[in-house]
Amino acid sequence: MKRTIAVVVLLCGALGLAGCVSPAGHREESSSAVAVGANAETAMNSPEADSWAEWDKEGPRTLRRKIGSYFKNRSLDFWDMFDVSLSGGKWAKVEVDYLIGFYGFGATDAQRWRLGQRSAIANEETTTICSLPFPASLIFFPTMIGQEKGDKSGTILTLGGISYESEKAIWPSPTTRGIPQTLSRVRMTFLERDTQSHRFKVTGNSFGVGAEAHLIVGARAKVYPLQIFDFITGILGWDLVGDDVKPYDPWKP
Repeated sequence: MKRTIAVVVLLCGALGLAGCVSPAGHREESSSAVAVGANAETAMNSPEADSWAEWDKEGPRTLRRKIGSYFKNRSLDFWDMFDVSLSGGKWAKVEVDYLIGFYGFGATDAQRWRLGQRSAIANEETTTICSLPFPASLIFFPTMIGQEKGDKSGTILTLGGISYESEKAIWPSPTTRGIPQTLSRVRMTFLERDTQSHRFKVTGNSFGVGAEAHLIVGARAKVYPLQIFDFITGILGWDLVGDDVKPYDPWKP
């Protein structure tokens, strides 16, 4: 009797093991594995997967660039707010800036060392002619505009005030993003005309307040209220005067 029961148990075990490894069961498991693999491959090749893969590769780097650009621009905006400097070079000049205009006379061909502005050391050439102070200078403002636009009848523009300024950065290196290599402009009261674009505009350095004197050596002290507002709004994410350096974005063509 015991021997019969043992034989039955062995037969049941053999049948169960055969069922576990039967071809039908193996085919079902193989089909499931193939289906899972196909679905995984389809998901990996989908546009959504490509986007996530691109984000994994460039996303953190782009985020670091944007954060770095934000703090760099706030630093540049801070230095834009003022100009306290010394100069050494040829000629003589005096100038007073009173927010909506300036008054002065003379020229410089000098090197400037300064605290403030984006170029700490620069070579500059300037010529300032303004024979009448405010408010008399405003009388001749339309004449100046006409002269600069090609109206040859405006021959007394110097009474209203005009200043030619050219500057070449030495340090920091002008190859640094955000540091202009050269600046060339014509100032007329609070308006400026870039010598390349020939277009009148208001810039961050318009509406300056301060004074300058130069005779072989000289000194300048100015503040720029519009740049102060640009620094404050820049903290909140608004580039008021449009002088921020844009971060490199590899996702843009």
